[in-house]
Amino acid sequence: MRIVTFSALAEFPARVVAHTKALASDPRAEAAEGSAADDAIEQLKHSLDFEIQTFQSDLTCVLLEERPALSFRWVETTWDASDAKVKGDELDTLLEAFETARSRTLSVLNDLTEDQWVRTGTLNDVEISALSLAHSLCARDFESLAVIHRSLTRCSAA
Repeated sequence: MRIVTFSALAEFPARVVAHTKALASDPRAEAAEGSAADDAIEQLKHSLDFEIQTFQSDLTCVLLEERPALSFRWVETTWDASDAKVKGDELDTLLEAFETARSRTLSVLNDLTEDQWVRTGTLNDVEISALSLAHSLCARDFESLAVIHRSLTRCSAA
């Protein structure tokens, strides 16, 4: 199961790059109703910030501390609201930043020992292992890709 999750995490950047670039002609496409982000670009920004501020932070805590309290929380994007209309080089910069962050995540996960995979922290009084965190990040990736696909659907319907 770990191999499948690791593979999905590794493949996500290429998928998000391809799908986001498909929206490049209309990057402010409306995302799915009720989604955390209002368009695919905002979703990508949020995914990047979540990867760094929450996932990498929680994983580090699990690996270095004894049963830490984890945040696995919503994060506010650190990207300036004025860059909402991201195009060309700016979009490439955003995509590269996400690829770099994911590369760091994969490097840490790839180097984990068996004992590290089962280390735990607590989230709302529930024990969460490093492996569970990886599965949760993978689930978030699929949710993010779904938002981007719904944006593609709306663009093609317009």
